[in-house]
Amino acid sequence: MPAVEITQEQKAKLDKYREECKQQSNVDVEILKKMREGVFTDDPKLKEFLLCVSKKAGFQNEAGEVQQDVIVEKLGHAMSDEEKAKKLIEKCGTQEGSPAGVVFKVVKCLYDSTPNHIVIIH
Repeated sequence: MPAVEITQEQKAKLDKYREECKQQSNVDVEILKKMREGVFTDDPKLKEFLLCVSKKAGFQNEAGEVQQDVIVEKLGHAMSDEEKAKKLIEKCGTQEGSPAGVVFKVVKCLYDSTPNHIVIIH
């Protein structure tokens, strides 16, 4: 699978979203560090953080529904392979559960399904 690359502008936006959402959710920084290492703690504040970033990035709408087309477009561009992005979203793009629970499942699935560990919103 190709490496996931984002532009400096995209990185700056994501960094801004992460900072804002860390403050808003009051998520434990240690839990975020663990998530980057593949340990996804079932924590309400982590889920709130992920939902916040996901909405700001346009991956979920205000109702919390996963915007699969948006994710495929952004992920496809970052991976330089829209077809692989579509397959990942078909596999990981669940709509079942609460909005915060959904994004938690999607992010975990993307991480578990990619050798380069896609965690765009950590």
